[in-house]
Amino acid sequence: MAVEMGYTSGQLRGDINVTPLIDVLLVLLIVFMVIVPATPHGLNAALPQRSMNLSPDTPIVVQIMSARDRRLSYKINRENVTINDLGNRLNAIFSLRADKVMCIKADDSLDFSAVVYVMDVAKTAGANHIALMTAQGRL
Repeated sequence: MAVEMGYTSGQLRGDINVTPLIDVLLVLLIVFMVIVPATPHGLNAALPQRSMNLSPDTPIVVQIMSARDRRLSYKINRENVTINDLGNRLNAIFSLRADKVMCIKADDSLDFSAVVYVMDVAKTAGANHIALMTAQGRL
């Protein structure tokens, strides 16, 4: 036994006996070391696979071109269409599609009012999202 300095028998001591606390700490450390490798790491998520074939829903591109006589011509995916028939054709296309996305590609020399008119026709036909393509053909 250790010699106690300055304490009389029966007097209360103010220091903490840490030996039992260290034993508890070591037991908890061993328990956590055994449990941690058993826990699963990460989530098992089903990710969508990229399909190699092209989907039947090719993007809709409406081209607005100006001729030398300043007359405008319109194409839907490289197929000629008149301005009077543009709304009906777009309505027929969007009625069959789940995604109602459309791109507009116009000549740089055009007045923007022609593009806005095609945007208005497309919104009336049911397009949800309309993108404008640059001269390089990128969105």
